[in-house]
Amino acid sequence: MADSTSEDYYAEHKKMLAGEPYTGGDPYLSLLRKHAQERVAEVAKHRHDPERYAPAICDLLGSVGDDKAIIESPTFFDYGKNTHVGKCFYMNSMCVLLDCARIDIGDDVMFGPSVQVYCAGHPTDPTARLTGLEFAHPVKIGNNVWVGGGAIIMPGVTIGNGVTIGAGAVVTKDVPDNVVVVGNPARIVKHHEETYEEFTNRYVKFFENVDEQFELQRGLNNCFAYDLVPDVSICEAALRAARRIDDYATAVRVFEALKIKVDKPTQYQDYLQALKPVMDELGVQTKEELGF
Repeated sequence: MADSTSEDYYAEHKKMLAGEPYTGGDPYLSLLRKHAQERVAEVAKHRHDPERYAPAICDLLGSVGDDKAIIESPTFFDYGKNTHVGKCFYMNSMCVLLDCARIDIGDDVMFGPSVQVYCAGHPTDPTARLTGLEFAHPVKIGNNVWVGGGAIIMPGVTIGNGVTIGAGAVVTKDVPDNVVVVGNPARIVKHHEETYEEFTNRYVKFFENVDEQFELQRGLNNCFAYDLVPDVSICEAALRAARRIDDYATAVRVFEALKIKVDKPTQYQDYLQALKPVMDELGVQTKEELGF
């Protein structure tokens, strides 16, 4: 076994933070988890000591936006230092944060009891799982988010601003701004007050500025998750974004998503007709035109 002066001693920790497969039982990682539990105990110990409570939370977490954070006990962090919270953070009791990767939490966020945030994952292939390797993906939570009791947030998920997550929800994919999600898997059931025009302007601006494939695909998923049919201008901006970053497959996906969202086939044809000039300009075809 490598000693603490060797680069090999920290190798698994570096892999974990880089999102690479790593060995969770590594001695250095085990030591970090032990230290985290000691710091969690200090937070619980000083809950009603104003002078020591805020410093104890700062010592536990990677960063804290102000001295108003509250973490009720009992609670569990894998590492603590991989979790970063904004201003006015509140966490009720019995919460579990498996922060093997970075967890970013914005301002004015509240966790109900027994909320669980999972960055950690294991191979689904049983043979691969026997190797002991695991992986970690970061989780991001925006500003002014309320996470109801017993909700679970899965690895790699990004949650927007102004979101409410219902009690017991299992959030398996990104959640856009200003919505209420419930259920397993979590689904959007309500949109906070935003006019159709505001929605359209927001997503047109997003697609006009996107320059990376993952962000483009995430934006499309979020946009089409709403219980409405996006305006033609959004579709045009998405098509231009896809061609700008040379992602033809995602451009074709725009039409497949439209086909699912429209109320009737004639509405889909109306969209195709409205988009035909930009389709011709960009050289984009539907799956049917491509012969699929």
